[in-house]
Amino acid sequence: MDIIPTLVSLFQIHFNWNLARAKCITALIRALFKAKTVNLAELATKMPGPADTSSKYRRLQRLLSEFTLDISLFALFIASQLPYEKYTISIDRTNWMYGKSHLNILFLGIVHDGIAYPILWIVLDEDKKNGNT
Repeated sequence: MDIIPTLVSLFQIHFNWNLARAKCITALIRALFKAKTVNLAELATKMPGPADTSSKYRRLQRLLSEFTLDISLFALFIASQLPYEKYTISIDRTNWMYGKSHLNILFLGIVHDGIAYPILWIVLDEDKKNGNT
């Protein structure tokens, strides 16, 4: 069963995206699974359709430069697709170094089969104290 048309329809309904955006994001998600990387050049090679890889690459660049995802809607979308009545949730704060910058992120996840899948996150202000308490 090809779930791509279903996913396109779900995106259109839940996020109120036009058909082109829903198809592009669905193709991007599919490419992420196939390529197992976030490198746009690699993802472009995994995108469906007859267009040149360079055109697909530019399409991904345009999408990512113009697109913002409301993470609250995203979290609601993920939760609405899960068949479970009771959820185990996880909360995790992590601090990564990116060059000389600290990325301090708080994640909310839904746990399934021992794996926490992030559904909501917020970048914490580095000026505030965000310790282990």
